[in-house]
Amino acid sequence: MKYIIKSNEVGLLFKKQVFKKVLTVGEYTYVLKSRKVIIVNKKIALENNGIEVKTLANNKVLLNKITSIQVKENEVAFHFIDGLFFELLTAGTYSFFNDTYAHTFTIVDTKDIYIPDSIDISVLESLIYHDNYRKIICSYVVEEGFIGILKVNGKFGKLLGPGKYYFFTNINVINVKYIDTRNQVLQISGQELLTKDKVTLRMNFVLSYKITDSLKAATTLDHYEEQLYLFMQLALREYVSTKTLDELLAEKHEIGKIILDTVKPKENDFGAIFMEAGLKDIILPGEIKDILNTILLAEKKAQANVITRREETASTRSLLNTAKIMDENETLYKLKELEYLERICDKVGNISFSSSGGIIEQLNELIKVSKK
Repeated sequence: MKYIIKSNEVGLLFKKQVFKKVLTVGEYTYVLKSRKVIIVNKKIALENNGIEVKTLANNKVLLNKITSIQVKENEVAFHFIDGLFFELLTAGTYSFFNDTYAHTFTIVDTKDIYIPDSIDISVLESLIYHDNYRKIICSYVVEEGFIGILKVNGKFGKLLGPGKYYFFTNINVINVKYIDTRNQVLQISGQELLTKDKVTLRMNFVLSYKITDSLKAATTLDHYEEQLYLFMQLALREYVSTKTLDELLAEKHEIGKIILDTVKPKENDFGAIFMEAGLKDIILPGEIKDILNTILLAEKKAQANVITRREETASTRSLLNTAKIMDENETLYKLKELEYLERICDKVGNISFSSSGGIIEQLNELIKVSKK
């Protein structure tokens, strides 16, 4: 059988399963079945080729060219070749030829979930996407505006600011809960509430808040937003139950401030600050809406009647004043008379006059104008 040994390889000749010699770069042919050559890539551990180092113990020179490492349980070894990361080694014994490549190792205890800073991020990135290492190393990303709550085996670990984090997970359960620390808005929509005078109405309310204690929000309150929603709902319901419909409508622009002042003392319980609150709208039942529309229509009609009467009075007073002035001034009366005659003439096609009497007198007779 022909064997070809490349520059990055070494051949190990065995005769009847006993190691005999090292084969360097070249081409070899053996016809005896009792001889077997195992070709080893110098980047790969001997154990991966089914070779145990102890079988090479009869060749001291060869053993000096081999570097061995033992990785214990709950440990991993970062394997570097000529300073470049090559692979991650789990528990076991590994042996490498060191005459061509420089094999170095960084052994890390995985009982500690935190990966040493000495391991470059590019190395970790290459591992988390590798199928063989996903159960050993995981990563989490905390976005800007969020805080990460790290839990290890169900217990609080630490707070994580924005960034990307890597952890060992082979013997630990790692979980990260994200808390939004940006300004947030809670919508309380379509709440059916009963007023003091037994009117059922619906309200849409809004609360603006910001979480300031991420740990309290994550560890002391289950379903944070649901609990905050329920708390605001009860506060709104309690307030409405003490007011009549007329009172609510009269102070609707103040309801947000009143509710905000009511819930402010509970900020510490939620690890947040309540910044603003406001009533978006009040939705009344159909029959109540019809009644209010009728009342509004009646009020507007009454206002219109008052305005009409006021204008009629002012107009009458003006006519009276004009009449008094004309009665006291004959010339003004004549001018007013001529003004009206001018208007009449604008509307008449033909006017006939007789030779008897003046024109003004005949026009006066025509329109039956007389001054008493």
